[in-house]
Amino acid sequence: MASRRSTQRGLTARERKFIRGRAQGLSLREAAIRAGYSRSVARSKASDILRRPLVQSALTDALARQRVTLAKLVRPIADALKANVVTTFQGRAVESDIPDHRTRLEAAELAISLHGGLPKQVELPPLPQEPLTVIFEAPDGTTTGIRLG
Repeated sequence: MASRRSTQRGLTARERKFIRGRAQGLSLREAAIRAGYSRSVARSKASDILRRPLVQSALTDALARQRVTLAKLVRPIADALKANVVTTFQGRAVESDIPDHRTRLEAAELAISLHGGLPKQVELPPLPQEPLTVIFEAPDGTTTGIRLG
C-alpha cells in the first residue's frame, strides 16, 4: 500500500476534499458538492475524479484508516438478498418467512451494478414454436406447472 504522504501528492485540494467526503459516507454527488463543484456538474465530476488511479488509491487508504473493509461494505447488500417481509403485530416488528422480493431485487440490482452491470444489449434466442411449460417448485418440494401458448 502506498504511504499516505506519497498518495496525497498529486491530488488537488478538491480531490482531497472529495475523498474525505466519500470516506465519511457521503454520496458521490454530495462529496463533489462539498469539494467545491457546482450542483449541476457534481455527479459527472465525481465520476471523473474516481477514474483517477491516484484518487482510488487515496480513497482506499482513507477507508483502510477507518477500518472499513470490503466485507463491511458488502454485508448490508448480502443481508438484503435474504430479506423477509416485516410486519407489525401489537406495535412490535415481526419478521415473517415470506421473502421481501422488492428489497431482494433492489439488493441484487445494486450488487450487479457494483460488479459492472448487465450488458446493454442482450441477444435472446427465438421463442419456441411449441407450447412452453413453466414449472415452479415450492419450498416444501411440491411442483406446479403452467402451460404457456
